[in-house]
Amino acid sequence: MAPPAAPDGIVDAADVEAILGLVLAGDVPGAETLLRGDLAPASLAGDPADHPLRLAPNPVPAWPLDVGDAVLVARRAAGDVLFVGRNAARS
Repeated sequence: MAPPAAPDGIVDAADVEAILGLVLAGDVPGAETLLRGDLAPASLAGDPADHPLRLAPNPVPAWPLDVGDAVLVARRAAGDVLFVGRNAARS
């Protein structure tokens, strides 16, 4: 999601800040931002004992981005989860 003009594929604090800004402001994101940011609800995609936990993001992104999406981005930035399939970004 960040930087906005050219996302770098690395999920970090800048992405957490970007999604929290969108969620808190209630802004309508562009299609690409929505695709990258609408992750919740996510499904377990591996053994629950694995660390980091493997999750499959929401397969059908739809407005709005919400706090659930922000939490998943924050957990990914912290290294607590990995996404499989859509949004399987680098660390």
